[in-house]
Amino acid sequence: MDDEIAEKEIKKTKLKSAILIFSIVIAFIICSIYWIYFDETPFLLSESPNNVNEVEIVEKGHGFFTDIKIRFVKEGKTVKSEKRHVNNLNWAHEPGQYNIIWENDYYVKLTINYEFKTIIMEHDFSKYTN
Repeated sequence: MDDEIAEKEIKKTKLKSAILIFSIVIAFIICSIYWIYFDETPFLLSESPNNVNEVEIVEKGHGFFTDIKIRFVKEGKTVKSEKRHVNNLNWAHEPGQYNIIWENDYYVKLTINYEFKTIIMEHDFSKYTN
């Protein structure tokens, strides 16, 4: 009789341990997926000459799967957002690859120098009304 009770307790303990280990592994996998693909880190911010508009570049993800999100912000509100894949194989992803030139408070030119390709973007904030 005592052996049956002890055996049931051992099975319960093993089941609880297995559930705990399984939960920890699932939590680790979910956190890793979030960190690799979805985590956003502020990367670069450039404001217009009179601080009316800004270009915000955010790193999305980590490691080999790094993308950037370029946000064009007018008076505190995002008016346009673009996602780009970082096209570097051997180069480190760093702010020096981005050249942001403001012609005035409403017109910006963004040059991105990746390892295998250069991207030139222009944005006119004046086409957005308040």
